[in-house]
Amino acid sequence: MEFIKMNGQFVEHQLIFNKRARLLSYVIKDGMVIVTVPPAFTEEQAKGFILENSSDILDKVNKKRENNNSPYLYVDGEKFFYRGRQYTLEIAEEDNQSKNVQLRGGHLFVYLPTGLDESEKRMAARSYIDRFYQKSALKILDELTKYYSKLMDIPYKPIKIKNQRTRWGSCSNSGNINLNWHIIMAPNQVIAYVVIHELAHLKFEDHSREFWALVAKSMPDYKRWKKWLVENSDKLVM
Repeated sequence: MEFIKMNGQFVEHQLIFNKRARLLSYVIKDGMVIVTVPPAFTEEQAKGFILENSSDILDKVNKKRENNNSPYLYVDGEKFFYRGRQYTLEIAEEDNQSKNVQLRGGHLFVYLPTGLDESEKRMAARSYIDRFYQKSALKILDELTKYYSKLMDIPYKPIKIKNQRTRWGSCSNSGNINLNWHIIMAPNQVIAYVVIHELAHLKFEDHSREFWALVAKSMPDYKRWKKWLVENSDKLVM
């Protein structure tokens, strides 16, 4: 990811080259400008396109920042849960970024480009952390779903990671499973419980005795982790 300066303000951007696209276009996601670039356009032309639309882009980015309802400020010293453990946020400026986010020694290190003001730092830190959590969630949830699918002998289609506020998971009769990436903040046993729960729903739609018996077969102490999730769900937000 890179930053581009518009009217004195740094905005993160990403260029996605698409052979099927015909026109330059952009969307704003998590405070970042994502530009779709057709084959006929160069990287410099794409960046010029961003600058040409800077007024509209800045307006949308700043509205996103104003509507940020995260419980975090994304500043040094804040505590973030990851797989049931708390990590202390430490933000550093480093132009040569080999990795934006690292977990090390009880700390969540976030490396940002130099030159950002405080508001831009917080927005960039949130963007980096969100993507780190989502990428980690996809890997871990995919591995767990494969494991328990074999254990429970329940086939499924590739999982999808969602940003849901009220549900930890959902599934359909066709074998689709959606999982909330925020669950990666919970202890490993809770993460596993959510995966098992959704796989069991592929066999039993309701919460019948048969359903809970199937869950208990793969996780005998599931009630403990179900209770943890109910009592601590307010901590698993970003």
